[in-house]
Amino acid sequence: MLVGACDVKTHELAFLALEQLGLFQSWRRTGSGLAPGEGAAFMVLETAATALSRGAKIHARIAGWNFRCQQVPALTSVLESVLTGLAPQPVGAVIAAANSDPELDHAEAATLARLRITAPLVLSPKQQLGDLFAAAAPLQVALAALLAGRLGHRVLANCFGHGTEQAAFLVEPP
Repeated sequence: MLVGACDVKTHELAFLALEQLGLFQSWRRTGSGLAPGEGAAFMVLETAATALSRGAKIHARIAGWNFRCQQVPALTSVLESVLTGLAPQPVGAVIAAANSDPELDHAEAATLARLRITAPLVLSPKQQLGDLFAAAAPLQVALAALLAGRLGHRVLANCFGHGTEQAAFLVEPP
């Protein structure tokens, strides 16, 4: 199956909507925070047998995932409910959901530490690309797949946004 998304938040009406939702509050408090971006990310998901039968290069496999929908997301409780039990083994990298909001970044790092999920490499693509909103999760999982294949280690992709759906994916080499 082809999965992915695209989103545009750099339009002036999108900025106004994000402002009305209060998503730029951290800029006023700390001088850093959410930076809207635009982009698209898509990937092909299929069974190993199907991929091998058509001669496809397998970059990685999804070893586990967890998902939570919460009407009023409290990041720490969502992180704990999604990540608990997901990564009991060491991971080589974490694709963080961090978006340069100091409170959210700290909550994510503290929760990972409390759950003893450590990695020598932690990447925060939203800090370089901006928050792609709908396209952020597919990009983060695709990045985890590429890293898992190249590093030969498990990679944890945290996909936490401003909506109510929060997920984490544990990706490993094929």
